[in-house]
Amino acid sequence: MNKCTCDSFFTNFANSTRLNIMILLKHKSCDVSEICKVLELEQSLISHNLKLLLDCNLVEAKREGKNKIYSLNKKIALPIIDIYEKNILKNHCSICKLKKK
Repeated sequence: MNKCTCDSFFTNFANSTRLNIMILLKHKSCDVSEICKVLELEQSLISHNLKLLLDCNLVEAKREGKNKIYSLNKKIALPIIDIYEKNILKNHCSICKLKKK
């Protein structure tokens, strides 16, 4: 059952942790430990936020052995992330851990 509502869908983009996860996954697929390392956050926090992103179909997960590899849902999330990067991130947002390259 899909637990995503209109409010929770857009809240994902307003949450800096989830936004940073999506920006990272835009550039490459990662497992939880790599996301933790890049964002310098605890595994439990990353896992919780990934669950919320999965519930809204903003990220996808596939199993590779014992690990889940997460990637951005390019059809749904990518257009919104692109708008964000073109209009906000280019002005060097101070709360974002990932900067446009």
